[in-house]
Amino acid sequence: MKKILMSLATVGALSALITGASFALFTAQTENINNTFSAGTVTLGNVALGSCDIGDPNNLAPGDSGSCTVNVTYSGSLEAFIGVQFSTEGALFEGSHPVTVSLSGGVGDHNGYYLLGKYDDGDTASVTADWSFPLAAGNEYQGASGTVNLKFVAVQARNNTDADGKPISWN
Repeated sequence: MKKILMSLATVGALSALITGASFALFTAQTENINNTFSAGTVTLGNVALGSCDIGDPNNLAPGDSGSCTVNVTYSGSLEAFIGVQFSTEGALFEGSHPVTVSLSGGVGDHNGYYLLGKYDDGDTASVTADWSFPLAAGNEYQGASGTVNLKFVAVQARNNTDADGKPISWN
């Protein structure tokens, strides 16, 4: 019996050696640290009045019309859509024969914005405000004035483009 126990002990010891030897692995480690992530930017520069063919904007007469081009420079790191909204205020834009204003130079109204297109860093977006003072305007417009306001908006294009290539959202 002693021989059987010795044989079992020997077999067990050899099994332990073989098992231990088969789990001896080579290993190594390395690190990749200081990986910096930065969000992109969407930035508009100052709005600049380009060219106007309005003559004297402080001395309009019924029947006058013209246009003014307004430019804005895009300086963000992400490609962006630029749109513009406009509003008018003042007596010159009210009444029965007001001065009318429309925009050109883009692709038209898109979710409340006049879409000018997609722009990259350094590109200039331009919109033209076309206006007309109806010849039928009467004496109620003498001395009247008004203001046209343009609000330029930029929004990232990446992950914000619909099937037609237009922005899904302006927010």
